[in-house]
Amino acid sequence: MCLARGAQDPKHKTDVGEKELHKGDNDPIDGVEVGTLQLRSGSVTKVKVLGGLAMIDDHETDWKVFCISVEDPYAPRINSIDDLDRIFPNMVPTVREWFRIYKTADGKPENKFGFGERALDREFALNTIDQTHQFWKSLTLSGQKTV
Repeated sequence: MCLARGAQDPKHKTDVGEKELHKGDNDPIDGVEVGTLQLRSGSVTKVKVLGGLAMIDDHETDWKVFCISVEDPYAPRINSIDDLDRIFPNMVPTVREWFRIYKTADGKPENKFGFGERALDREFALNTIDQTHQFWKSLTLSGQKTV
């Protein structure tokens, strides 16, 4: 799932709490819908943002945003990463580990995570979404292609 109209600017370097800054990967932000409903591939779904992870893939920032469909039965009870941890205690670590290793089957190294591997709160994720939307607008207005 991607959050439309946001691009991680390859010219912008982000401080994710490590020794080096990481440029954006020129892709849309990845939304990770964590609810109990089965969504159709390619569906456009209204979601509530919960928080996010700063994944580092090949030295590039690749944001992962946790969200839940507003139609999910758990949506009224899950409004933040803390709520997600309380209701589904293994969700964040399981998703993070999947993103860490999913490319190793292709012989690529494990991905890393900024900010001490912790999931960041809703406000941080919303600010990141807004920032990448501004990057996308700038990139597309200048004629650059984004994935």
